[in-house]
Amino acid sequence: MRHCLAFFVFFLFSFMLLGQDSVLTVVAQPGDGIFSILRKQGIHPKKYFGAFLELNEGHIKNGSELKQGWPYKIPMAPDSFKNMGRAVSLPDGTETPLFDVELAKLDLKSEELKNAVYYLVVEDKVQNDFITTMATNLASRLLVNGAKVYVIKNESVSDDTANAFSRAQQYVDVVNKRYLKNQGKYQRLLILRANGSLESKSLDVSFYHYDGSDEGERLAENLKAIFGRYSKKVGKVSDAPGVFVDNQSLFLARNMLPPITVLSLSDAVTTPARHLVRKDQRALTRWIANGMLQDYADIEIEDR
Repeated sequence: MRHCLAFFVFFLFSFMLLGQDSVLTVVAQPGDGIFSILRKQGIHPKKYFGAFLELNEGHIKNGSELKQGWPYKIPMAPDSFKNMGRAVSLPDGTETPLFDVELAKLDLKSEELKNAVYYLVVEDKVQNDFITTMATNLASRLLVNGAKVYVIKNESVSDDTANAFSRAQQYVDVVNKRYLKNQGKYQRLLILRANGSLESKSLDVSFYHYDGSDEGERLAENLKAIFGRYSKKVGKVSDAPGVFVDNQSLFLARNMLPPITVLSLSDAVTTPARHLVRKDQRALTRWIANGMLQDYADIEIEDR
């Protein structure tokens, strides 16, 4: 009995130490206050101000001043930008915070998308970073409106058929796993596809969806409607988004749990019909975000 009690005490003590070790601590830098140290961790300072005071009782001067060089405990915040914005790397599915030093610049503007989860898949065979940067900037716009965002990128650029379908299966695995964890929420997958180097001053933009998905079609239509205000039509261009015809997109659409929409950008070429937009990364990101916000708003109105 005595041995059992000793073992229990040892186990409890070890568990308490483990719990203590799991608490994140951050050393206060010159000029840091409670608001700034929380913002640097992507945490909403007003919401977690009280929790920070409780965790660090006795080490705060005059109600809010921090001691330079002191390690302060950071509250657990599931809704921090660090937890809500995630980068997923393939093929291994490693998940890391999408933002680091940029966290301090993020500021919650609204909770309009608090029930939304987005998967942004980057397809950029030439690795020129235009689409990758656009996806990151788009993620920040969605995050500050309350959404959870996963940015997924595959470092492999091989174009052979076997690798293409292996990559598609990896997308299915990582997305469906996270979809099930967020069941009951509004969830959408947007593929940002770069066709070519995107070096011209004007870009050809196209939108696609799976023919059997009303939700994917609706998002494509909302995006196309926003872009239609700023694009120039050349030739007889259909006002309706296109549908998936390639085998890889069809495989994704039939196996992914969230609805899928594709936004494709190409260098402007002399084709008979196309939608042209200026190559302005900030403007493109804003238009995509506005289309996604509009799509979510449409769903919210229908549910009332």
